[in-house]
Amino acid sequence: MKRLIILLITVMSLLTCVGFKTPEEETGNYYPRAFVVDKLDYEKDIVIVVDAVGMEWDFPECDDWEKGDMVVAIMCNNGTEIITDDYFVEIRFAGYIDPVEYWSYY
Repeated sequence: MKRLIILLITVMSLLTCVGFKTPEEETGNYYPRAFVVDKLDYEKDIVIVVDAVGMEWDFPECDDWEKGDMVVAIMCNNGTEIITDDYFVEIRFAGYIDPVEYWSYY
């Protein structure tokens, strides 16, 4: 019984040190992407953001966001080449730009 307990403790400590990886983490399907908040839909509680190439994306919980907020995100590509099936893994606030001033340069 004592050996079994020692064996279990050893195995658990090795697994904790090595860690468990999801298939996404093992294949490296993550990439960074930057966005600007374009619209807020308070009825559906969705933030709509636009990336540099004009694609619209959305994520929930619009309480702390404003139009013009800059967003940086870690995205997962689902292991495919199709960008429309990608999803947000982590979202962070990165600052604010005045949308009128920003778009007037173009």
